Amino acid sequence: MTDSLLPPNATPLETALAQVMAERIGALAAPLRALWSPTDCPEVFLPWLAATVGVEQWSDAWPIAIRRARVASAIAIHRYKGTVRAVTDIASAYGGNLRLTEWWQTTPPGAPFTFALSLSVGGQVAAPTADFITALIADISRAKPARAHFTVTTATNAVTLSLAANPSGSTLSGTVTVNAGNSGVPGVATFSTLTLNKAGVGYTLSASSIGLIAPSPVSAAFTITPDVPTQLTFQT
Repeated sequence: MTDSLLPPNATPLETALAQVMAERIGALAAPLRALWSPTDCPEVFLPWLAATVGVEQWSDAWPIAIRRARVASAIAIHRYKGTVRAVTDIASAYGGNLRLTEWWQTTPPGAPFTFALSLSVGGQVAAPTADFITALIADISRAKPARAHFTVTTATNAVTLSLAANPSGSTLSGTVTVNAGNSGVPGVATFSTLTLNKAGVGYTLSASSIGLIAPSPVSAAFTITPDVPTQLTFQT
């Protein structure tokens, strides 16, 4: 019995080549379980895994956690495509929350087979870009029922930041309340003037907005380091 796939009339050269190739390929490490795992797959191979499981929207610029979540949810989303669950799973994979209102849930009822989305996206190191929001909406368009049409509400709510963890007793200064969309990216609130007056390790920020964010999300911990001194002054 042989493992060769060559036909019985294979030449000696073909047989020898097949044997050498089998030995060489067999010696290569092939972590198949990791390559097929959304959580363990090396980042460089994620686009290929995404294509294999049918992810239809992809960007290497997305945060790695979002890319892995999108791969992990792909098969389930394909199973439920055309349902509300598929739409909500898409939003969750992108790190977002949504409120979906179908036409028959409004007073008076809206146009048949339409729905409205109120969408918030967060939990990332950097603010979502316009391209990221566009990709999310495109994925929702693919997951929704084919007969349905939808509108997306662009949030303009006021969003306020405050210190959740304040290890050094610092004061948060600057403009702590802005309206979503102030940066030109729909639904994204950008804070560009905030400062802390004390160095410290383990600061976190909490965001709150009436009618938009519940519960209030908390940022990843960050560190404020003192600046390098440039001069020494003596006072008498």
